[in-house]
Amino acid sequence: MTEGKWLAPPELGDVNINPNQLAIFNLDNNHSGIHINKADFLFSWRNKFIHDPTIGGHPAFNIKDINQF
Repeated sequence: MTEGKWLAPPELGDVNINPNQLAIFNLDNNHSGIHINKADFLFSWRNKFIHDPTIGGHPAFNIKDINQF
C-alpha cells in the first residue's frame, strides 16, 4: 500500500479535515484501506456529525450484499 488522498463520498458533502492530521493508505477508490488520523475534537461539530470518528475510532466494513450478510 502507498499513501494516498482521501476524497469524501459526495453524499457527505464538504467534509472538513486538515490533510496534515490524516494518513490514508488506499486499496481502491472506494475508501477501502487504512485511515489513520489525529484526534480532532471539533471535527464532528464542524461537519455536523453525531459521532466523531477521529476520537475513539470506528469500524468500517465493505460488503457486496447487505441482505446476504
